[in-house]
Amino acid sequence: LLAFQVNGLAEFKVVYFEEDLIVNAPIEEWPLCEVLIAFFSTGFPLAKARAYVKLRKPFVFNDLDKQEWLFDRRIVYTMLAQQGVPVPKHVILNADEENTIDEQEDYLEVNGVRINKPLVEKPVSGEDHNVYLYYPRSQGGGQKRLFRKVKDRSSQFYPDIHTTRIHDGNSYIYEEMLDTDGTDVKVYAVGQSYAHAEARKSPAVDGKVCRDEKGAERRISVCLDEKEQRIASIVVETFGQTVCGFDLLRANGRSYVCDVNGWSFVKDSKKFWSDSANLLRRLALQALAPDHLQAHPGCVCAEGVTPPPQALKLLCFGCDANDGPQVSDVDGCGSSAQASRKRGKNGSSTEVTGEATQQPVRRRVECWNDHEPRSHAHGSAPRRGMVLSSALGAL
Repeated sequence: LLAFQVNGLAEFKVVYFEEDLIVNAPIEEWPLCEVLIAFFSTGFPLAKARAYVKLRKPFVFNDLDKQEWLFDRRIVYTMLAQQGVPVPKHVILNADEENTIDEQEDYLEVNGVRINKPLVEKPVSGEDHNVYLYYPRSQGGGQKRLFRKVKDRSSQFYPDIHTTRIHDGNSYIYEEMLDTDGTDVKVYAVGQSYAHAEARKSPAVDGKVCRDEKGAERRISVCLDEKEQRIASIVVETFGQTVCGFDLLRANGRSYVCDVNGWSFVKDSKKFWSDSANLLRRLALQALAPDHLQAHPGCVCAEGVTPPPQALKLLCFGCDANDGPQVSDVDGCGSSAQASRKRGKNGSSTEVTGEATQQPVRRRVECWNDHEPRSHAHGSAPRRGMVLSSALGAL
């Protein structure tokens, strides 16, 4: 945002709120701003930030009230289902209610709803990442515990544990484990018409994290089909999060949302950063200075000239990879390249070989890249706090 200029004048000034100011100073002493970027991370006073928005009424990219919804997986699934977004078959156990429970070797039944094993057990808190998997005796039984990456591990299997945590006094969501061919998809949306997606090896496979030569988790850049594009748009609109990451599971010819993370960014992708900056600029100016935006749909920035609004359509829902096939169209995504992979309609992947070509092809192309998400849930923001941007300069 700092790079955008008109007639040599910057369009935006960005002000970072330091942690001491956010935590200790009253909101009346916080600087004024016209556009606010704020998102939760551990220790962030979200209620205080909401009070600031109520007092100063800036344009907000990520709705702070609706960020509360993301703390409760029950609310997330309810909101998704109400909007017609597919979610895995599941049942909710509320520990503060009376429940009828029947757990057997091959299934778990809660209040008359049966979930066959293998199943997924999730704490209802979106901040609790102790997600466990349970397998039926017919597959040998056992429990697999998923956790945030520790060196090269993301899960651990316990062959002698067969019963869930259903009686430990906490609330859980129990859902069917979908057959995703060992992958899951991380989606990073910016607004309702743009999303970047990457597939990775699921931690449920063997718990070993595949890393590239830079040490980053290995990902495959994938394209979203029309239904998945619509899902991305619905997620952004429903939860009021202009910049929003969520998880997709592709199984049985369908795509299911299994988690919504809120503010998430792709690491080490200059294209994603550039696209995001262009989109956030447009959204801010549409709200604050529509006449200026109309006069300057694309303006000079450090990298050159930003694309006009109609050109941004070509960036929507595209693949991006530093090493591999580059996408040249939105409808089918793609150009071919050596050792790329194509996903068929049934969700399976097949190898596609051939020399790299600049000719667009009407098929979905996936390719390895070095991207890794930067998510509030991982506490990886460069500093904890708010980023306040004000439209200044040429405006």
